[in-house]
Amino acid sequence: MTDGRLDIDAIRRSLATRRVGSQLMLIDETSSTNDFVWHRPAEQCRDGLVVFAEFQTQGRGRLGHEWLMPRGAGILCSLLVIPNGLYATPPGERISLISAVATAEAIATSKRLDARIEWPNDILIGERKVAGILVESRRLTTGVYGYVVGVGINCLQHRGHFPAALSDRATSLEIESTSAICREDVAIALLTCFDAWLTDPERWTDEAIRGAFAHFAVPFGRRIRLRHEGELFIGRVVDVDPTSAITLILDDGQRRVFPAAGSTVVRDEDVR
Repeated sequence: MTDGRLDIDAIRRSLATRRVGSQLMLIDETSSTNDFVWHRPAEQCRDGLVVFAEFQTQGRGRLGHEWLMPRGAGILCSLLVIPNGLYATPPGERISLISAVATAEAIATSKRLDARIEWPNDILIGERKVAGILVESRRLTTGVYGYVVGVGINCLQHRGHFPAALSDRATSLEIESTSAICREDVAIALLTCFDAWLTDPERWTDEAIRGAFAHFAVPFGRRIRLRHEGELFIGRVVDVDPTSAITLILDDGQRRVFPAAGSTVVRDEDVR
């Protein structure tokens, strides 16, 4: 890994987006980039704001999981999406899947790696997690809801940088790629892919989102264990709905739809 800070000016110069990156910030350390965005005064938060951080002291993922990353080892950022007169916002239930697709696209296009989405929005290379996404929504002082999309991408770690509990379940672009990893290039690809989705409402249809998600998804038919509201279910994935729900055929033959809220794939107990 390198101690070099992310070059925010280089990202700004190379970015050709319309919506994402209207404001770009780099901070050295924060509890979490999502929290940093939420705590900023409303007049300093515009649609398209992106905040990068070199380190998070309390990084978090879905369902209260912790997100760990050494200082300067990857991409830690949050994007603020607010409906306004110029740009609409995808329905909230679609933002999670759109975010997963955009992140997978960025990794696939910038590093030519076979990035896959494990429902609802973990990004894998092979069987190991390389990126995670946390989408949060709140009512702003203006009275409208805003969305903050937090993204973490492991970039420069080697195997020894992961805690023992994660060593067989996590990876990085450095480990997986045969080419040098430039964090700025990854950041530019990420913001560009997000921008392409967020500026084109024609891509927000159920059909378009389902098709894009399916292109990157861990193959349907995979047998998984899924924990929903504390109960464990085992079945095969047969469909993903743009409302962030997954459909399983359970081992008892029952077809059941599970919403993303309160559900998580139990990766360390996967059944092949």
